[in-house]
Amino acid sequence: MLTLTYALVALSVEQRKVKGRVLELQQEIQLERKQRLLTNQAHIEFLVSQFIKLDEACRSRNIELYVLPAIRAATSEADSLLADIDALTLMGRITLKTVHARLRQAAARGSFELDYLCDSLQQYCKDMLKRLDLEETQVLPLAQRVISSDEWFDIAARFISSDVGRGEHNEHDLHELAQAQAAHTAHTAHHRKTETAVRRQALN
Repeated sequence: MLTLTYALVALSVEQRKVKGRVLELQQEIQLERKQRLLTNQAHIEFLVSQFIKLDEACRSRNIELYVLPAIRAATSEADSLLADIDALTLMGRITLKTVHARLRQAAARGSFELDYLCDSLQQYCKDMLKRLDLEETQVLPLAQRVISSDEWFDIAARFISSDVGRGEHNEHDLHELAQAQAAHTAHTAHHRKTETAVRRQALN
């Protein structure tokens, strides 16, 4: 139970960080569009590089490396859901590849299409937010149901090993993990207490 709790809390923290970064970049795109007279190709190239870094970071998330493969191995009932996630991921990468290519062409011409670039990057944000929502509302609940306790133990061990190896758990993250785990444990204890009370009342 503690292993599952740790894994879910770690995934929650990971999801929150990625979503926060997507929203930040989405706001930056909106600002670039509003300040079009101050925008130049260097600004856009830097912004695109930030999107590429985000996309690369998403590929190394724990849910991507360990949870999705475990679900694929455990059941076929998630095939349609995972296909939707794969499609959103592919569309995002195609979008970034196309934007990067258009920027190279713009550099050769000496001009760039701000509206097209902003629209494309906004679409990337929408696709990423949709994927994160699917992961949170459908993938994680499904994972809790179809992945065995032994597998969760192995997954949690890999989380710790990979995160420590990347140096990703700073003091703030560890504090956030501890707080979230305490809240999750308290919620679980309350739920069990309520279930026990209901059973006793039914027996009486």
